[in-house]
Amino acid sequence: MVPEINGQKPALSSAHNGAVFTVYRPVAGIYVTVAAGQVVDAMAKDFIAYLEEQMKLGVTNMSFFHDWWDLTAYEQSARHRLTEWRRAAPKGTTKDSHVLVRSKLIAMGVAASSIALRMVGVDMRAYNDRADFERSLRDATRARSAR
Repeated sequence: MVPEINGQKPALSSAHNGAVFTVYRPVAGIYVTVAAGQVVDAMAKDFIAYLEEQMKLGVTNMSFFHDWWDLTAYEQSARHRLTEWRRAAPKGTTKDSHVLVRSKLIAMGVAASSIALRMVGVDMRAYNDRADFERSLRDATRARSAR
């Protein structure tokens, strides 16, 4: 697990048929998701509802760090729902997304989402090395904490 979230209470946890999707917020504006198993559409809906609440609280310029190393599959509708939410969100809602993946199938989905999100100014980066992913999260967390 990502060191920045060790011992932290999840902001959201969604489970379905043995799969788990958990959200942490190590500092304001940074969201770390950890997924294992198959993400289904209901999990995407739960995550979006949480993000909508964050937006109502005035959170903008969100950075996402998705530890999807143990993600084995996802429903197409879940990927589509998450991508469309980010595309439709008001400008300035999302700054960037960082995704740690092991599965080639998940990596292809991330690449497809990345193309769509770049069109609306969201930088999305995929990692297949945990150390690089954690370094980016650590740097982002330090930068946000220093504000």
